[in-house]
Amino acid sequence: MWRWIWAMGCLISLSLQAQKKWDGGAGTMHWNDDANWYPDGVPPSSEDVVLDHSFVVGDYNVLLPSGNLSTTVHTLTILPSAGLITLEIPRGNTANPGFSVTAGISLHRNAVLINASGASAGSGLSVTGPLRILQGGRYIHRTTRSNASIIDRLEVDAATEKGIFEFDVPGTAGYTVSLTGNIFGSLHFRAAAAGGAKSYSGSGSGTLTIRGDLRVDTGVQLTSTLTADIVLGGGLMLEGRLNLSPSTAGSVARSLRFAGRSALQGAGLLTMNGNFRTVEVAKGASLTLERDLSLGQASQALVLRGELDAANRSVHGPGIFTLHDSATLRIGDPEGILRAGNSGNIRTAVRQYSARGIYIYQGSVRQQTGDGLPDTVSALGIQNEQGLDLTRGLWVRDSLLLGLGRIHSYPTATLALANSLIRSPRNAYGGADEGHEGSYVTGPLKLLLLPDIQMVAPVGADTVFAPLRFRNREQVMDTLTLSYLQEPPPGRTPDIPGLSDREHWKLDRPLTSLAELGISLRPWSLGPDSLFRPAMAVQTSGWSLLNGLGNGAGYRWFQGDSLVRDIRAIAPVQVRENILLPLGFLDVSVRDLQEGIQISWEAEEMGKTLYYRILRSGNGLRFTEIGRLHSSGRSRASHRWLDSAPLPLGYYRVIMIYEGREILGRIIRKELFGRSARVFPNPASDQLNIFFPGARSGYEVQIVSLSGNVCKKFVCHTAMSQVRVGDLNRGIYLVRITDKNGLVTLPFFKD
Repeated sequence: MWRWIWAMGCLISLSLQAQKKWDGGAGTMHWNDDANWYPDGVPPSSEDVVLDHSFVVGDYNVLLPSGNLSTTVHTLTILPSAGLITLEIPRGNTANPGFSVTAGISLHRNAVLINASGASAGSGLSVTGPLRILQGGRYIHRTTRSNASIIDRLEVDAATEKGIFEFDVPGTAGYTVSLTGNIFGSLHFRAAAAGGAKSYSGSGSGTLTIRGDLRVDTGVQLTSTLTADIVLGGGLMLEGRLNLSPSTAGSVARSLRFAGRSALQGAGLLTMNGNFRTVEVAKGASLTLERDLSLGQASQALVLRGELDAANRSVHGPGIFTLHDSATLRIGDPEGILRAGNSGNIRTAVRQYSARGIYIYQGSVRQQTGDGLPDTVSALGIQNEQGLDLTRGLWVRDSLLLGLGRIHSYPTATLALANSLIRSPRNAYGGADEGHEGSYVTGPLKLLLLPDIQMVAPVGADTVFAPLRFRNREQVMDTLTLSYLQEPPPGRTPDIPGLSDREHWKLDRPLTSLAELGISLRPWSLGPDSLFRPAMAVQTSGWSLLNGLGNGAGYRWFQGDSLVRDIRAIAPVQVRENILLPLGFLDVSVRDLQEGIQISWEAEEMGKTLYYRILRSGNGLRFTEIGRLHSSGRSRASHRWLDSAPLPLGYYRVIMIYEGREILGRIIRKELFGRSARVFPNPASDQLNIFFPGARSGYEVQIVSLSGNVCKKFVCHTAMSQVRVGDLNRGIYLVRITDKNGLVTLPFFKD
């Protein structure tokens, strides 16, 4: 007695007698040698056969008998664990069928079943039960015999998308494949057995579904005359030629539909005749272009409902590109997306972009948005450390995705956020989804302030990230345009010494009396452990101090002044009887020299006896002293200090000490060219390289998700380290590199 069940992805036979297993005792590869089996003896027709590594280690082949001999077993399971196991129906077998399995076949990873039958009729292989090709398993049809009855037995479920059904048919004649209405795991076409050139074809009116990959190898021409859709759950690898040529015209769109996580690859040729209509990326699916896609007919269209990663490839031809609501276009071309012309990622004759689409720029050189971008988009994202230039005014309706790189906004091409949510990694203030040091907006930023809704302005300039927060307490909608500038503000008066000569936030109009304002404590300007006072320029020529004293990292809320037009951060100085001391810094700068980093500063010393502490940090938060210097005794003095052993990424600050009181200069960030920490490629799919040549000793690397979870952690003692990231989910991560000099944080995108 026996019975069999499917369990844990395996075909398991429960019988009163033991399974037959291969032990190779005869020292041959022949099925009919009794000593090759355990227990000895060729399996009878009622037996469950398992080819595994219980007795044999490494790769091995099993060859069924030649001649007019038919072999029958109850079930066949090929379950490798220590190498490749191949079972073959040889070309010399002329029986119909040469191999018969009455209850089912299960091919696991590294299992190969080759049907090279030389029979004159039938299929060579007969399967009464299911044929299950699990992930990494392979069935190879290497015979001119028919395939329909075998395909009919294919079992497809969640574990078979990467199970391969391969055609490698010998001979020069064309070969017909049963495609219509069938469902495959992965489907491959090869020409090796035919000497390097082979034509395959399929016809019918039923939908062809390939849940995994479709691969057309070099020398293969595959022609589909199906008058129905072809649905791909995986990628299309095209090294040969694929002709999509429906045999008749029809009112229903004939489409090649990408329905999963897919890629279009290879240097082969894809052609579509006049009866073919649509290449579609379905909603919830993604397609990465690793080659150009041509729409050869004006009636043909690429319809984007899911996500298209265009990289540096193009969609071109006389056809139509249509991006639907909620679809995502990832743009790699430096020129972005254009209305017309033979440049940019999309180059079709007709281009239709939705105002409710998601547009993410992720090139490797500085990009432009392009004039094809609608005036309003659902989401705008950047994943390009070289930056993105707006070429037209743009309203972002729902989300601003700040992954990596700066978005450059201009008076003639202003970025506007309409109640937008920001998505970004955690910044130096400990806040996520507010922008961060590696990604923010330079130039004017327009905010739509809804009643009682907090808005963050992720602004900055050059290498300084300087965000603000706003809350509109009025009961009406309001707008505000602001920018962060590193230049002297207009109308500055000398009655408040200590103002930075380079930094201020500029507003296009006064705040209302009910507005609330949050000013950021920027580590490179003020520091997390210092006191500061913000000052605001009013419509008159003077300045006024804003009430409130802040310390610690993060933001602090202040009540706005109805006349405020500009906001300044006063250099942190001691306050005595509400009068600022007349001592302070006029300028602090750093310079990269052959000998190291030179820190220079000018200060008003007013002839006082004082000294300076020179501080350095690897992360802008925790500083250590690297030197001291005494004053010159002059009213206005200039000083220099050389850091002969700089960090790859360093933050510098000079503190003036007078009568025990500290007057703090602004923090300056300096990254050394050629010696700074880098991660590449970015985005990364399988392997991430981490280059940290400035480390003086071993350093720890952590890969952290935006939620704060440590996904990977290791210690490295060389400048270059590598880490596998293929098991991470797609999204933005932070690489935290820590050595004795501090912490360096770099974002990367897992593709």
